[in-house]
Formats: sequence, structure tokens, C-alpha cells
Amino acid sequence: MQNFLLKAIRSAYVTLGDGFRWFPLLTVSLCLLRLIESVLPAAQVYAISSLVSYGAGENVPWSNLLFVTVVAGGLIPLESLASGLETRLQLQLRHRYQQEIVDIMASLDGTQRRDPSMADRVQAARDAIPFNIAWQATSAITVLQALITSLFLAITLGRIDVIAALLAFLSLVPAIVAFSIVSRTENRYWPLISSASRRSEYYEDQLRYQQSADELDALNALLAFAHRTKQQIVLVAHHWLKVSNARVITSVASGIICAILLFGALSSLVWGSEVSGGELAGAVMGTVSGLLATRAAGSAFGEMASSVPLVDSYLDLRHDVLDTLVDKSAHHPSGSLGVGCENVVFSYDGHRRILDGVSFHASHGTMVAIVGANGAGKTTLASILTGGLEPTEGTVARISADRLASISQDFVHFELTVREFLTLGLDQNLPDDPTIRRALEDV
Repeated sequence: MQNFLLKAIRSAYVTLGDGFRWFPLLTVSLCLLRLIESVLPAAQVYAISSLVSYGAGENVPWSNLLFVTVVAGGLIPLESLASGLETRLQLQLRHRYQQEIVDIMASLDGTQRRDPSMADRVQAARDAIPFNIAWQATSAITVLQALITSLFLAITLGRIDVIAALLAFLSLVPAIVAFSIVSRTENRYWPLISSASRRSEYYEDQLRYQQSADELDALNALLAFAHRTKQQIVLVAHHWLKVSNARVITSVASGIICAILLFGALSSLVWGSEVSGGELAGAVMGTVSGLLATRAAGSAFGEMASSVPLVDSYLDLRHDVLDTLVDKSAHHPSGSLGVGCENVVFSYDGHRRILDGVSFHASHGTMVAIVGANGAGKTTLASILTGGLEPTEGTVARISADRLASISQDFVHFELTVREFLTLGLDQNLPDDPTIRRALEDV
């Protein structure tokens, strides 16, 4: 439990930090609005008490009316504005994380791309970004708002009725417990959903792309792949149905318990406290508003709790891929005009060495052929020299990765023009057509 709380704090801290770092004005504005909202239920107790204390026909100061209007009616426009900013922040974070996952996929080396567990991690991150990772920051803000609201309201009601204050504060518990159960259910099914989703997308891609679809047609396997795709889609829907059932059951149960707590708080205020009518009216109004305002905290807490493993996995993926690029570049010193390796050892299975103590260097501008029998390790050596594989032992020296390219004997047909294909490795300063023609003639 302690480890989970630490991960929850870490995920909230990092995602909120991303929000402040990438979209500071939007994140600060949302936090300020939620803070103002959290004070209003407690302020309603004072405002309504002050207004009702005046008798019928008495001259009520306009400042009192204005105060009541602001604290009682202010929740509506504030909530609308805060919800709009919350949605905007979620969308902005979603787009930013989606760009980052593209960078992660583009930064994977050959060994990582061939690792099924890495493929599952990337797929899980892609699936989790829209409604888990991108929502973690706003969920944390909502939970903090609910805690502050309950604290202010409990302090205010405590002056009038301690039991009502305690019940109002405890009204957070049913929703939090309910959505904690839902989060545990989601965490149990999420790996299964990600794995089935990746398989269904893979099968569907083979049907969608012309080259693979033609091969499947030649093998009379189109219907078989279509059947496998639908099996995985049904499996994903089955897992989500389990999560949905848990969400419905726990939501109904928490709603009933919350209503009982509200009845207890109101009963204690009406029959158990010896206060004036104005204070009673203000306390009732503040209690109802506070419970309604904190109702969303259960859902937000559940979303945050269920997203903790996903966010934690994403942060580990970010660290393992993006944060280690500097280390890789240091391992492969650039600047030498050419490419080479020294005492390189490589094994696919950790036992049989495909390469054993290989040293090689090719200077810039030279043409070198690597000759050997089938299975001698020519393709493996080329992959290591171009960065597709990491050597088991030894060092590699090459021109920086953005100045190296390779054409495999097994190539993919990209839907690109000749110019787009030839300039794939250049992000900027694209050459003009005469330069491209001269390069082709040289080749």
C-alpha cells in the first residue's frame, strides 16, 4: 500500500509538472479556479446565515445580497469555466504525450523493436495516453480540490454541529473506496486489453496494406486473418465489459451510502443543533453544495488510482528510451569520418556467438564489401555498424546516427515520392533537385 501511494504521488507530481512545464498559463489558471471553487461551499454557510438573519421587510444591505449571489451562484459559471479549461488541458497534454510516444518509437533500436515485451509496453502507453496519462494531472487537481473543500466545510460546520461536520467530511470515503475497487479491476484487465488490442491492430494492418493483403490472398488466408482480428476485438470488448460492470455496481453502492451520510448530516443539523434559523439554513446549503462539489472526487480518485501503474510504466518507458539516448551517443563516439568497430562480440541467444572479436573500419568516401558465407554474420555486422543492433561486447565508432542510412535486402515499400524517399534522413536543409540528381549520378 505504501509503495502504491508513493507511485501515486510520483505520477501526480510528474504529470502536473509536465502540465506546468508545457502549458504553464493553462495549468495555473485551472488550479486557481479549482481553489476558488473549494472555498465557496464554506463561504455559503456564512453568506446564507447572514442573509436569513434579517427579518422579512428589513432593509438588507446590498453587499449581503451581492455576497450571497457570488458564493451561491458563482459555482455554476466557475464550474463551467473550470471544466472547459480541464478539457483543454487534457487535450493539450494528450497531443504532447502522443508526440512524445512517436519520438519513443522512432528512438527504439533494432533489439528493442524485436522485443515483444517492448512492443507491449509501447502499445500499452499508446492506449493509455488519451484517457489515463493525459488525465492524470487534472484528476490530481480535482482530488486536491475535493480535500480542500471538505476541510474548509468541516471547519465551518464544526462551529455549528460537530457530527454534521464529520459526516460531511466522511462523504468522500464511499466514492473513493468504490472507485478504488474499480481501479483494481482496471489494473487487472489492462495488460490483457493492451495485448489483445495490439494483436487485433496487427491482424487488421495485414488486411489493410496492399502487399501483405496480396500475400494473404495468395495463401487463401484473408478470412482466417479476418476471423483472428474479430476474435481479438471481442476479447477486448469482453474485458472492458468486466470493468464497466464493476464501475456500475460500485457507483450505485457508493451513491446510496453517500445519500445516507447526507441524511445523517442534515438530520443532525435540523434536530441535533441549537442554532438560529439563519445558521441552520446556511449550514444546510453549504453541506449540500459541498457534497455535490466533492462528488466528482471519487471518480477522479478512481481514475488517478487506476492510471498509476500505466503512468508509472510510461515514465519508465520514457526513461529507458529517451533519457538513455545521451548514454548511447556517448557509447558510440561520433566525429570520426567513417564507421567501424573494435573487438565486437554479438550473440542473439546469449550463448552462440555470431560475431567474435570483430574489428573493422571504413573511411568516409570509400566503398567496402563484406564477403562471407551465408550465416557468417554479414547482416548482423551491418546492423551493428548502423545502430540497428547493440553489440554484446566491444565498441562502435560511427558518424552521428542522423548521417547514417542503410538499405536492407528485405525492404518495405513506402508510399513516398522519389524525393521524399531520398531525403528521409534529413530533417532540415533539404537539397534541391540538381543536388539530388548529382548524388544519384555519383552512386
